[in-house]
Amino acid sequence: MIQPGEGDFRAFSAFCPHRGCMVKSIGDSAIRCPCHGSSFDLADGSVLGGPATTGLIPKPLQIRQGRIEIPADE
Repeated sequence: MIQPGEGDFRAFSAFCPHRGCMVKSIGDSAIRCPCHGSSFDLADGSVLGGPATTGLIPKPLQIRQGRIEIPADE
């Protein structure tokens, strides 16, 4: 989960669509994959740089009683 702006929360799959490596770093307005160097936009998960050709999969989130919840995958 990330917060690209105040009060704006987003959640994406933690796995790069290129080869399934776990993305690990966030910085310079991008989420980065350490395996092959793909980068993804913080706001929408779209590809900023390859080799990935598709973006990170968005995950739904809810704010309940001041807590951010991301439902578990079924």
